[in-house]
Amino acid sequence: MTMEGGDSCPCCKCGTSLPVNKLKAIKSDICSGCFKSEVIDMKRSLPPKQVTIQHCLQCDCYFHPPELRMKAQFGSKELMFFCVKILNKINFALVNAVFVGTEVDYSETKIIKVKLSLRKYVYSGWFTIQQDHVVEYLVEDQTCNSCSIVSSNLGLLVSSTL
Repeated sequence: MTMEGGDSCPCCKCGTSLPVNKLKAIKSDICSGCFKSEVIDMKRSLPPKQVTIQHCLQCDCYFHPPELRMKAQFGSKELMFFCVKILNKINFALVNAVFVGTEVDYSETKIIKVKLSLRKYVYSGWFTIQQDHVVEYLVEDQTCNSCSIVSSNLGLLVSSTL
C-alpha cells in the first residue's frame, strides 16, 4: 500500500496508517497507542502485590484455605511452588520465580517476597511483553485443622485419665 508520504500499512488493531520500516526483518503492524494500551492492560491483570498465607508451627505446613496445603521449609523449592500455585489466576507465562529479601520482623510476622518474571504474548505472538512483579506473602502462624483436632483429642485423653 502506498500513500503520498511513502510506504505505509494499517495498525492491526485500530487501522491507523503506519510508516513501513524497511530496516526491520519483521515489520511491526501496531501503532504506539495500541501497544501502550496493551501494556496498561497487562498491568491491570497482574497478580496481587500482597497475599496472606498461614503456617502451622506444629506440623510445619503452609496452607491457603480452603484447599491448598503443603509441608515445606522456609525458603525451599516446595515453598516456592506453593507460593506460585496459590496465584492460580495468572494470565501470563511464568518465566522465572525467585525469593528476594525474605525477612522476619520484630512483631513475629514473617514476610516472604517472591519476584515473578511474567511474559505475555500479544497480537498472535508478534510482540512479547515481559515484566518483573514482586508479590509479598504475609505469613501468619496458625494451627491447621489436623493439628487442632489432634491436640483437642489429646486434651480429652489427658482429662479422661485424671
